[in-house]
Amino acid sequence: MTRSTLVFQRFLAFTLEHLGHKVAQMPRAKALRLGTRLGRLSFWLVKRPRTTSLRNLRLIYGDALTQAQRQELTQKVFEHFGRVTLDFYRSALRGDDNILELVTEIEGWENEASATGAGKGVIGVSGHLGNFEIFARYAAKRGVPLTVVARDPSDPVFGTLVKKIRLRGGYDVVSKGGASVRKLFVALKKGEAIGLLPDQNSGDTFIPFLGVPAGTTTGPAALSLKTGAPIVPSFCVMKPDTTYKIVVQEPLWPQEGESETSLMARVNLALEEGIRQYPEQYLWLHNRWKSAFEEKNAPRWPTGYDLPTLKALWHG
Repeated sequence: MTRSTLVFQRFLAFTLEHLGHKVAQMPRAKALRLGTRLGRLSFWLVKRPRTTSLRNLRLIYGDALTQAQRQELTQKVFEHFGRVTLDFYRSALRGDDNILELVTEIEGWENEASATGAGKGVIGVSGHLGNFEIFARYAAKRGVPLTVVARDPSDPVFGTLVKKIRLRGGYDVVSKGGASVRKLFVALKKGEAIGLLPDQNSGDTFIPFLGVPAGTTTGPAALSLKTGAPIVPSFCVMKPDTTYKIVVQEPLWPQEGESETSLMARVNLALEEGIRQYPEQYLWLHNRWKSAFEEKNAPRWPTGYDLPTLKALWHG
């Protein structure tokens, strides 16, 4: 746990604990404005995530964005997550009655139904894009039996607060780790859905993500190949009018003889679609390419990439 992560999470925990009930009672538009201001404040206070975002954007966009544009986009990312954090917290305290009203556009919900109809369970995957917390609550409200895997936050105070909020959402939550795997297999065997966020740094395999090889977990592919359950990429983004749009993409069915790496490459491509459309709503603050640029992992890169040039972009 880095000191900056700890400071950021404790700042959020302190803010939500002390403003929580006021946030729940205030009009949503006012809460979102407050979230924007808190995000902007975090942008200036928390150095490491800001630096990480600027480096990630330089790596992915190169000369397509100037330093000033990367700075502006990074601030928008902080502001976005300030808004959705307060929106999620406010919705949880007020109950789920307004969740269905917040989602005003849905694209591809029939894909979820077709995947469920196969009877093998559904492996829902999303990225840290938009408001994945609202998406989970919405799916539960629509009657989808859902178990979500969530990484425990670095700060235990913030972790306790987040877990308490999530458990009010009508879905089960299990911590990321070996002990959760059995629960996921049980859920899939019962024909239920599980929710995973596989877009964070890992050392399982190295495949393209947004055009640059990234350390990628093989967990979703392993579950799919062992159970036959389809992987359904989805995301939930905030629209300009501050309501939400949900996009459910076509199921990715495991192919006979397919490797975990091959299937996860298809997953990464699907997740990229939403990120490229809504870059200001993606968590560029996470050190997504950390493992990829460790010297020990260079031999594990797929062929066809200009490693020296990408390293130069990474190191600035």
